[in-house]
Amino acid sequence: MLCTRRGPALRKRGAVRGGPPWLIGGTHSAGTTLSTLVVGVALGGGRLVWGQHACYRAAMKRRRTPGPWWLEFFARDYYDAYRRMPGGIGDPQRAEREVAFLRQQLGIARGTRVLDVACGHGRHALRLAAAGARVVGLDVSAFHLSLARGTSPADGPRWVRADMRRLPFAEGSFDVCYSMFTSFGYFADAAEDDQQLREMVRVLVPGGRVLIDVVSRDHVVRSFSPAHVVHLEDGGLFIEERRLDLVEGVIHTEYTHAAASGQIRRHVVQVRAYTATDLVRLLRAAGCELDAAFGGVDGRAVGLDGSRAIVVGRKVK
Repeated sequence: MLCTRRGPALRKRGAVRGGPPWLIGGTHSAGTTLSTLVVGVALGGGRLVWGQHACYRAAMKRRRTPGPWWLEFFARDYYDAYRRMPGGIGDPQRAEREVAFLRQQLGIARGTRVLDVACGHGRHALRLAAAGARVVGLDVSAFHLSLARGTSPADGPRWVRADMRRLPFAEGSFDVCYSMFTSFGYFADAAEDDQQLREMVRVLVPGGRVLIDVVSRDHVVRSFSPAHVVHLEDGGLFIEERRLDLVEGVIHTEYTHAAASGQIRRHVVQVRAYTATDLVRLLRAAGCELDAAFGGVDGRAVGLDGSRAIVVGRKVK
């Protein structure tokens, strides 16, 4: 039987020891992470149980492939885990709600030239193209682009692999451009986030609209939990262990994907968290005026009850 524990004893061990007051989360009392405490693989039956196991400890010692975290993370592990999560990237109802929001806020209609930045497997781009928009989906992940191409009709979106800090398009190539599902804030230097947004604005026509959707830093701080365990449909576990640096505004997350087969993989991710106020400042610095700001794709205003920071800007010239 699969189980997770978030009782008083585990929470007590999860307190930060000797860290600065702006660092939330941290190591457990013995210096171990939650995943080393809670995950073991019973090789005989393939069941995930509490405790430690030799194969897991060996996996923890393997050297990670060098390079930016986002090149390694956005591959099959991410896709397999997040598409199985309730309300995740595999939820068609969520995708439909988000596409309806994009169409309304960006004025997307038949013939509109659309750029989807960090398009993933194309859950938004495919739906917009089916409605008649002229869509380009851009991503750095070869894996996700292969998924997108595999489900795309002949008259579907055009798929491009590129770095979103250096978009391979001329100025004025698109009417609208968007970045959904916290695909902003990935780079070690905040100036590179600025560069991503400036590139998105550059490829727009004058008067074109840009939309950025991220998890709200206000929400992250208000509802912060240092650990979260998700049961996957195939019997596996997806464990998230987080710490939040309130000076740099960066969420550090270690993901452990423990498959029911016994295979275990780890990924370390750093994402800079932004408030709606931060995004408005960046929009204006990139040459846009603010059209609207929201706390969710349901159209709610930015407020304490919203989990998202969504801004819509219009290119001034």
